[in-house]
Amino acid sequence: MAKKRASQNPVKYYDFEFIGTNVNDPAGRIYSSKDAYPRFVKDLAEISNFVFEFSIASDHLPRRVAIVTHGSTDGFWVGQDYVSMETIQNHSESFGQLGLLMLPGIATLELYSCRVGRNRALLRRISSLLRGTPVIAYEEAQPASGESSGRRIRCKLDRCGTREGAPRRRRKGSSRPFAN
Repeated sequence: MAKKRASQNPVKYYDFEFIGTNVNDPAGRIYSSKDAYPRFVKDLAEISNFVFEFSIASDHLPRRVAIVTHGSTDGFWVGQDYVSMETIQNHSESFGQLGLLMLPGIATLELYSCRVGRNRALLRRISSLLRGTPVIAYEEAQPASGESSGRRIRCKLDRCGTREGAPRRRRKGSSRPFAN
């Protein structure tokens, strides 16, 4: 009996970046990142739908979904949606749809939002809605440039860990889709 061969078409991954609010700095520059094409969004459902539709159409799964937005220790804004422990149930469908595509151990949701990393209960709840996908956030204010600063918090379901400095670099071969 012949052994089954591994798939000829390995799974491909994409990194997605979204801007949830106007995060212009005083000089008028908008968030930018080397070779990134961020997409402005009006709400969390738009992020979920875009990632889902792009993944289905391109046969790629998300490895990293980053959201650059305003936030506080209570929660964060995604366009007109405010995500906090009090409003999290209103967004469970959008996070659940993302969770269908984001594979734990491969994908992460990264929140570049001021001080939201201090709300570990919220990060763990989001991770549970994402079916165990880790959520990364920061405890300190984040500059408008989208560069991370301060202590990095990584939460997954029932636990959170910390790490100083910037997140790890993108893996080689990772690409980011652009929209608009």
